[in-house]
Amino acid sequence: MKAGRGFLALLAVLTAGALGAPLAHAGSYDVLSCTIDGSYNANGAWIVFNNPAGDARYATDASCPRSGDPLTVKLAGGNAFGNGTAAGLAFFAPPDATITNYKLILHHYWYAPGNGGPDETTYEALGFSGRYVGGAGQFESGTQQALANEGHWYGWVGNVAGGPVDAVDTQAITRTLGDSPLAKSVVNGTSLGLAAGCYNSAGCTLSTAANVFLELYGSRVTITDNTAPSLGAPTGAGLLAPGVRSGDEPVTFSATDNVGIRRAELVDVTDATNPSVVVAKDYNSTATVQNARCSFTKPRPCPDLKNETLAASPAIAGKRALLVRVTDAAGNQTVSTPFAVTARGPVNGAGGGDGSRLVAGFPGHTFRGRGKNRKKVGVLRPTKTVGWGHSSRVRGILRNAAGQPVVGAELRLLVRELRLGSHYVDRGAVTTGADGRFTFRIPRGSSRRYRVAYRAYPGDAGLTAKSDVSFNTKARITIHVSRHVRARGSARFRGSLPGRPLPPRGVTLELQAHQPGHGWRTVKTTRTRQGGAYSTRYRFNSAGGRFTFRIRLRPNDSYPYARGTSRARRVSVG
Repeated sequence: MKAGRGFLALLAVLTAGALGAPLAHAGSYDVLSCTIDGSYNANGAWIVFNNPAGDARYATDASCPRSGDPLTVKLAGGNAFGNGTAAGLAFFAPPDATITNYKLILHHYWYAPGNGGPDETTYEALGFSGRYVGGAGQFESGTQQALANEGHWYGWVGNVAGGPVDAVDTQAITRTLGDSPLAKSVVNGTSLGLAAGCYNSAGCTLSTAANVFLELYGSRVTITDNTAPSLGAPTGAGLLAPGVRSGDEPVTFSATDNVGIRRAELVDVTDATNPSVVVAKDYNSTATVQNARCSFTKPRPCPDLKNETLAASPAIAGKRALLVRVTDAAGNQTVSTPFAVTARGPVNGAGGGDGSRLVAGFPGHTFRGRGKNRKKVGVLRPTKTVGWGHSSRVRGILRNAAGQPVVGAELRLLVRELRLGSHYVDRGAVTTGADGRFTFRIPRGSSRRYRVAYRAYPGDAGLTAKSDVSFNTKARITIHVSRHVRARGSARFRGSLPGRPLPPRGVTLELQAHQPGHGWRTVKTTRTRQGGAYSTRYRFNSAGGRFTFRIRLRPNDSYPYARGTSRARRVSVG
């Protein structure tokens, strides 16, 4: 008698062709309904599947408005039912996806005295993709026996004349795919069904005292999908429009998938070995442009994307290679072809932009005006020379083209040592204050040129404004010489230059003698040896007297120090 298989047969017809061969890296997700594992979710997965539809004798409740409320299929007592008819609820996996696990909290109840006609001929049952995997009541004997053998056909008294009418009441029980060999034998299952129906060629009747129903208190159904999303090429507007962009324009695209798109990302692949996500939208928490979100109470939980947009914040800058990546509800991904973008990025500093002007220097003062109007005013000088071991401070201001201060701008400090072959090196940044002013300290060390650089937009190739200051450090020279020399004898002068770096061939030093009324005169030169040491002798033509000497650096383009002198030393002759 095969007429009673009508409910599952119809399910099987509707899901035919929805099977897909699973791949090694297929993803999965859970669909939750009603009360399961301590959580509550409204039903969005189980749909009414009565046969025939619209008949009050086949009672179906597909809502669970509160935690603990069940979904129900039921045959109303006091009625007759045609063979193969049933009240039903069905769960369908999306196309090209399969059900790979489930957990159901069920309550089977079967009490089926007849109403002057065929007695105890109804059933209620759980089905999985065209196969029954649990139930109670009268059904095809082979199915009953197979399920009874695994403990999942919960009872059928049969038509016993004059005998008692028994009932089946399982209370709440948990069913999983793994607890039934019959369920595990299903290949690529795509549907679940709950049914309460008639299995008898002569039809079925129920008295007003009968009660035949199946309740579902909660379900967790695992859907496995291996189909990658379909992603349309991003449109040539916004960020992809021709020319240099600001970097915060949107990228517009569309994507579809059998289980919907959960996440979309704009990815920077300029460095292909180290891609980074510029901006992302997760549609489990963020609505699409069409105001849709993911809901994992539905078999197809996430929406398709139509004219969806992604915009970087903060704006991207420079020449970048980007792509769009979309991920479906099961974790399968698709990426677009990378596209090149040249963007200026966000403006650097509030009120900044093209035409800004930058002034930097060492604080000083001068006098301006005449007579009573003469006053001392502060100035910024572009150069400063300091002694060995001293530091200094630079101040400045950044104004826009209208002369207003640029607030919060990042200024890069580019530093070059004042010697041949040196190059500018980025040594960090300083930020302008609320008045557009900034200050930074130059630490002690060699002579250097500082370039304070402002780039209005980080993607610009050139600088918008710059200001150079030169910090000159006098060389330090040590000197040692005997204080007494015999008549017409010689004195040995020795010492070193501690300043680094030293040129490989050394530097020239001048031995100078002080001549009263004429000042310092160079009497001899020498060069430093490796390590910066020097040594030279000077022979006196005088039989007696007192002479004052010093060592002075002769400037050298390869030695980053300004002209400096040693301490003066007095030598007595005779």
